[in-house]
Amino acid sequence: MSKEGPVLQNGRYVLRGQIGKGSFGVIYEGYDVVRGVRVALKFEKTECEGRRLPHLEHEYRVYCCLKNTPGIAEVNELFRLPNYLVLVMECLGPSLADLFRAHRNIFSLKTVLFLAEKILCRLEYLHLNHYVHQDIKPDNFTVGAGEKKGEVYLIDFGLARRYRDPASLQHISSSRPKGLIGTARYASRRAHLGETLSRGDDLEAVGYLLVYFAKGALPWQGLRIKEKAERDRRIWELKERTGPEELCADLPPCFCTYLLTVRRLGLDERPDYKKLRGLFYEAMRVSNVPCDYVFDWDAEK
Repeated sequence: MSKEGPVLQNGRYVLRGQIGKGSFGVIYEGYDVVRGVRVALKFEKTECEGRRLPHLEHEYRVYCCLKNTPGIAEVNELFRLPNYLVLVMECLGPSLADLFRAHRNIFSLKTVLFLAEKILCRLEYLHLNHYVHQDIKPDNFTVGAGEKKGEVYLIDFGLARRYRDPASLQHISSSRPKGLIGTARYASRRAHLGETLSRGDDLEAVGYLLVYFAKGALPWQGLRIKEKAERDRRIWELKERTGPEELCADLPPCFCTYLLTVRRLGLDERPDYKKLRGLFYEAMRVSNVPCDYVFDWDAEK
């Protein structure tokens, strides 16, 4: 990789081209001269119409709480530039959104079942560390790079929030309704109502994500409604009206059972992650899917 380009942090990082966007920032590829590796640098403006935007500081703290675990990117540091905060982290591979588009908006059942297991492991670890993600979508999962290319990563913790006190494990209480948090297509029904979110809401969003990957579309996609609030309301209505049995028609029973289970979870109820993963393990067995964790994008190489 060429080491020419703008340099930051006393010459340690060489800045390359833009490679993506997060919830609250722009992401560039870079080169860490000290370690001799590619890195990703996420930039966030520190001022916006006079209002402080602390999302990147918050995201950095979340990453530090989750360090040294598979499927969570390593972070180097957080530093300041005039008008910007910069988070330096491990450079990962393409997002599941990118891979999905590259595969004509459909994944094989084998790949979806493997993804279910990986994603549920990531969320269990996040939840064990007292956080909920609150923005489950294809863009917020990536595959690894190099030797870690077989790993699935959970990223972008700008909207992540603690759902319980780390010391007492006391669950937060339900608060007054606010606006929709997350991405409407995958958000839980409770998220549409602006209610306090917890572990079950992340898992409900995963259910919609997996159906999307397996079928290529969700019933509430493509609504021709320009006004966002009205479109979000219509999506919520369709989620309420479309039961898991209808949503998961023509898919193995594990998808329907999963959604029925997680949609029943109470605000402070702990999910049985092992049992949920077991639904997809059983589907692998019944469908004679070899547990080789070769995804669609790996099989083509």
